[in-house]
Amino acid sequence: MELFRQALAPAILFSVGRYEIRRFSKMALPVPLDLLRLSKGIPPSQRHFFAFFQGKQAVAKHVPPGRFGTLTEIKALARWLTDHPEIRSVLVVSSASHLRRIRMCCRFLLDPQVQMAFLASSSSIAGAVASASNAGIPVPAEPDHASVGAHLVEFFKLIVYWFLLRFR
Repeated sequence: MELFRQALAPAILFSVGRYEIRRFSKMALPVPLDLLRLSKGIPPSQRHFFAFFQGKQAVAKHVPPGRFGTLTEIKALARWLTDHPEIRSVLVVSSASHLRRIRMCCRFLLDPQVQMAFLASSSSIAGAVASASNAGIPVPAEPDHASVGAHLVEFFKLIVYWFLLRFR
């Protein structure tokens, strides 16, 4: 958002899922966009939008969720980029753990002519650990069982996605 505000990014596209709509509506957006109002007629399980900002324009597009969320989102991004051929480079910002799956889907589904860059958000695990350290909160040297479980789940998802993409 800051790159857009500083005119370093000519446009910004948000993927806003069902549980993010309320928080998104409270953000200081460059142009007003009321996703709460737009989502009222859509069943909660189907609420997912792309919110696109360019200059003083804001456009929301409903993106019906699928069984495999990241795969569905990148397929929708591929269609969106086809509809916007003037966009030749994309910076994807997400959590560090989610970026592997996003990168894999992008490699398989997006036009190779579109330049892609991937950046872990500041709210990723590394950011959380740094914040905790700076606040004087002890950070365990070894990952706890919950984080090990999360890593195993993500590893399993990577394998499933690899098979889905490889043999689609």
